[in-house]
Amino acid sequence: MQENTRHENTREINKRTAFTTGMLLIAAIVCGVLNSVPAIETSDYLEKLSDLETRLLMAGFFQAAMAIIYVTITVITYPIVKHRHSEGSTSKVDNYELGSCNLNLC
Repeated sequence: MQENTRHENTREINKRTAFTTGMLLIAAIVCGVLNSVPAIETSDYLEKLSDLETRLLMAGFFQAAMAIIYVTITVITYPIVKHRHSEGSTSKVDNYELGSCNLNLC
């Protein structure tokens, strides 16, 4: 009886983790869309830079928010990865985190 209750409790925790991770991924996608500023990809962007100050600050904010979300996803999913793959779980999570940080810095 106790083993069955523990299994159901673990399943409930995994459902919450999956839901939270999904919502964070959606938030990261939204932040990724909002952090682009197509106006600075034109040839005369330096002339328009002062007009775009607010938009550039917002893009920087969304870029930072996306980086924080990626790190949060890594922290949330680490116990699941560790439980499923005890050997090498740290390197898998570190590679994911480093990859997402590299994407944010480019």
